[in-house]
Amino acid sequence: MNTPKRLPNIIGVLVSLTFLWVLYVTSGGQYSAQAGQATPTPTLAVSTSFSSLENSLPSIIHGKVTWGDYDNDGDVDLAITGYSYWGIRITKIYSNSAGVLQPAATLAGMIFSNASWIDYDNDNDLDILIAGTTNEIKRQTQLYRNDNGAFTPVSTPFLNVNYPTFSWGDYDSDGDQDLVLGGLSDESINNTPVVKLYRNDSSDFTLVDITLPSTLYAATWVDYDSDGDLDMAGEQAIFRNDGNHFTEVAAAYSDFIGGRIAWSDYDHDGDPDVLMSGRWVSGLSTRLYKNMNGVFVDTKLSLPEILSGNALTWADVDNDGDNDIFLAGNTNDEFIANLYLNIDNEFYEAAVDFPGIQAGTADWGDFDNDGDLDLLYTGELEDLETYTIQLYRNNVNSVPLVTATPTTVQPTPTEAFQPTPTPIATAVSEPSVHHIHLPIVTH
Repeated sequence: MNTPKRLPNIIGVLVSLTFLWVLYVTSGGQYSAQAGQATPTPTLAVSTSFSSLENSLPSIIHGKVTWGDYDNDGDVDLAITGYSYWGIRITKIYSNSAGVLQPAATLAGMIFSNASWIDYDNDNDLDILIAGTTNEIKRQTQLYRNDNGAFTPVSTPFLNVNYPTFSWGDYDSDGDQDLVLGGLSDESINNTPVVKLYRNDSSDFTLVDITLPSTLYAATWVDYDSDGDLDMAGEQAIFRNDGNHFTEVAAAYSDFIGGRIAWSDYDHDGDPDVLMSGRWVSGLSTRLYKNMNGVFVDTKLSLPEILSGNALTWADVDNDGDNDIFLAGNTNDEFIANLYLNIDNEFYEAAVDFPGIQAGTADWGDFDNDGDLDLLYTGELEDLETYTIQLYRNNVNSVPLVTATPTTVQPTPTEAFQPTPTPIATAVSEPSVHHIHLPIVTH
């Protein structure tokens, strides 16, 4: 088992409000997430700094933060939804002007909520979808159209849910974004999530006549089989897009009970891999599955086990062309907020002292337009009395060091899992290669 640890030859320096970290790596300090024969891999020395920035943003739990340039001015703006420290459900939009975030709009406040930016009406600006529990203790799923910076509620047939998960993607290749939506609703039986598929026809949404099981909760549009169309990948199952119908295929991770899921082609082999953190039949675990031509292999990469309300994201933090891992939550021993750098498909824990949280959310965005991704995350601190929202400016560079041989895991036949199909009919037109992935909310 490969266990990323804070390496003994990492130097961490705190200068003013800036965390400076440098990795000097030897062969004993590498942790592989490859599933195959080990080969010598160049080791990198990576240096960057995270400057902790003072901000007046509301700290929240059980919600979402997400960056998006809704006003088309070239910098990313911010949406925040969730439960504030003062006991108020909020949804707020902040405009970004040259790195300064200013309140721009207040929408229906939510808890147990999610939000995503999307240009659903193809008018070249970002609209926003928000779902959760309102101040009136009602489930609500609300789409807002962006009308020159003003957000107008739109009537849709969307199911009202809390603990929402949703993902946008043009699965039918008609040029607009369709929606797969999941959560707890009035249709739920024994707190079982409901999953619905809505087809977007020129900004009008139609509920697709297909029965989707609760195992597709947290579904993400992802082309897992690299055949050029978008499939639905949920917590325990995958529905493969076969052009005029979906085919259910069993997933190698069918023993996952619930938590967070994030897809990324971390190894640049052309197909998306999946990182999953939460509860499994065997207990708590965070696992990385490598996608080998549609066959999912557990890499045995050992990351912290997260118990409660975690933030799990992929992002190219160090600008080396591959995605790194940010993982935050309650391990049952401590609250953490850890960064793992992906260097030639090996993962290294960066020596950054981010405050640990639970019940949180995180997103990366270049809010200062300096060419690297900055970090925003929020949640509850370990004293269980304080919520925090942390904004860090990122500066990054990387240089080659020496060559060393990593340790890898050779998969056994039981670790390599080939999905088996069961056809499920629905009306789908020709497939699309367009793909949008949105982070999944904890449940």
